Amino acid sequence: FAENGWILAVKGPHAAAYVLQLRISPAAPVPETTVEREAIPFWGILDLKFDRARPVFERVRLLETGDGRISKFSGHGAEISASAHERFRLEEGPALRRYRIVAADKKLTHDLVEMTGYGHLLLAQVCCPRHYDDGLADRIVRELAAAEGDLLVLKLCNRSRAAGVVV
Repeated sequence: FAENGWILAVKGPHAAAYVLQLRISPAAPVPETTVEREAIPFWGILDLKFDRARPVFERVRLLETGDGRISKFSGHGAEISASAHERFRLEEGPALRRYRIVAADKKLTHDLVEMTGYGHLLLAQVCCPRHYDDGLADRIVRELAAAEGDLLVLKLCNRSRAAGVVV
């Protein structure tokens, strides 16, 4: 049944005559019930990496937090975001403002994850002042215990989306 009519399919030479004598009429569509969306203090995502090849306790790593927007690069996460927006509504307040700070600040997020006992999920990280000196590259490699040929991603601590450089 649709707003403009309905389609009936039958099979066999006598089927149409039989169905037409039934005098059936389509039922009106049942209106969708509107559900009150639940108020939540914040909405966000965790960007996780899962590697089945790693030992069990090393398979999941937390890469970063996000503000719940879908990936602008790949579009991934669109279904999750749509589903959350159908069920929840953001309630402005102090918790939402604090969350936005946490989601945007990589150093703060890293420290909070460690403080709450989930440091084992974090990748190795080094935080350096945004000032170049001749020993910076060697210091980063040493603190991360990076081996020859390892790829490193450099990002600003106060940016949550993109802005990374692979070196």
